[in-house]
Amino acid sequence: MTKEERVSLLIEKELEANSYKDYFEILNNRIEENRKLIKNLFFILVIIVLAFPLIIQSKIDDISIGPFNLNDSKVAIGLLPSLFAYTHYKYLSVWFDLVNQKFTYKVLTSKFFSIKVDSTLNKTLIHYSFLDSISANHNTENIGRNFLGCFNFLFWLPVGLAVIFFPFVFECYTIKILYNELGFNTFFNSLLIITPGLIGLFTVQMFIQVYIRETKKEK
Repeated sequence: MTKEERVSLLIEKELEANSYKDYFEILNNRIEENRKLIKNLFFILVIIVLAFPLIIQSKIDDISIGPFNLNDSKVAIGLLPSLFAYTHYKYLSVWFDLVNQKFTYKVLTSKFFSIKVDSTLNKTLIHYSFLDSISANHNTENIGRNFLGCFNFLFWLPVGLAVIFFPFVFECYTIKILYNELGFNTFFNSLLIITPGLIGLFTVQMFIQVYIRETKKEK
């Protein structure tokens, strides 16, 4: 059973036809909330990536992220890796939720208006993000059939892999810096070094669990 069939069956079982509109409104609000949250989390990730190397080089004396202000470089070096790892974990968990919400929204609109899920009319109702626009405008459905399809694939594959793996590489980099700067001299220092690594492992585990869950459901 495909994901579309599963969601469609769930909607038929759990929702009455006259409650579609109310569910639309709630789901729409949830999507907008998660989109805003993802933007904020992404902003925090970018700030940390840019600030951390500068703090290491002592070119920034303090850093402010929302209500937090770190004016001690050693404190910043100790806390930013864990903050980055947690923000990355939170970003991905919200992103996975958003993907499911948008897919449910797409199936729901197709049933509400009696149109195909992948029809042009239905696609115009979807909440588009930057990544969605890339996917829509640079789809690789014709991979192997023409030059443009192959070019799109060869271009976006390394970009996609870089986006996926860069946060993990950066986490490893920050942990290495932490070890060089602090070492395992005290329990607190050890905790600062181990924490971002554990959060990173939880993030990888989440990736694997989502993949396994979706793969099993497709069978």
